[in-house]
Amino acid sequence: MADPTPYEPGYSFSNFQSNDPSSPLPAPQVDAELLNISAAIVSLVNAVKNVRREDGALNNGLVTFESLDLAVQL
Repeated sequence: MADPTPYEPGYSFSNFQSNDPSSPLPAPQVDAELLNISAAIVSLVNAVKNVRREDGALNNGLVTFESLDLAVQL
């Protein structure tokens, strides 16, 4: 599985507020940023699901003797 996609802000709300402090935040940009944040969270959750079970333990067969570092094997 590929690494999760990090959240990167796509709109500067502070710049918007400093240039026009009396106007409300632009709804389409707020919605777009919230969707980007949601997508980043979903990708993190999906990445964790590949590693751990619902009970918090590692998935069966994920860690084997052969996957351990040689120093640990010895």
